[in-house]
Amino acid sequence: MNFLWLLFSFKGRIGRLAFAGVNLSILVINGAMMAPQISRILKAGAAAGHAPPTAAHLAASGHMLGQSLLMMALSLAALWINLAVTTKRLHDIGRSGYWNFYLVLAPLGAIALVIFGILSKSGGTLAAACFIAFAISIYSCWIVMQLYFRGGDSGVNNFGAPGAPGGSIDDEGSAASADAAIAAALKARAGTTGAAPAAAMARQPQYGASPALGQRPAGAGFGRR
Repeated sequence: MNFLWLLFSFKGRIGRLAFAGVNLSILVINGAMMAPQISRILKAGAAAGHAPPTAAHLAASGHMLGQSLLMMALSLAALWINLAVTTKRLHDIGRSGYWNFYLVLAPLGAIALVIFGILSKSGGTLAAACFIAFAISIYSCWIVMQLYFRGGDSGVNNFGAPGAPGGSIDDEGSAASADAAIAAALKARAGTTGAAPAAAMARQPQYGASPALGQRPAGAGFGRR
């Protein structure tokens, strides 16, 4: 499997297992990296509340700032990977990668609608905003469920064959050549359609040909001279 294509490319298609595996790995790695950072922040806050800041505290703060910048860079990389695998999974179920924008903006839009309804201080406006936000959330959850549980389109769809361009990755992660499979199918079909006319021509009698020595003509038989 081409992991650079899997993690960073927006072209091609991937199955459910590859999509779920990458997202689960991102979640575990982010949690493992953020837990020590959160622990240090809490300890630094508790220490600062009992004693004035010292050089050691300032050094620790600078160390945490560097770690925060590293975490920000890793978060941006994780966002890119998530968008890439989600786009390829959307391709696998026949949807455009632009649905990523909906999946990202829909929760923000739902929250903004609820806040607008609360600030309007109108019961009708709040009820309408909550209803629209609920409908947006339900539709978003339906799309996410499709990404995790719906099987991909069989064969070639508008975004190509399953897997990377020129290859195939099914839900079990096995790699195969889609181009070779298509070429073999076309070759077999061509061989089948070419053999039938040849067999039909072989069965047809050859009119005008003289019979061989000792062989009765085709027209001679019982009741004929």
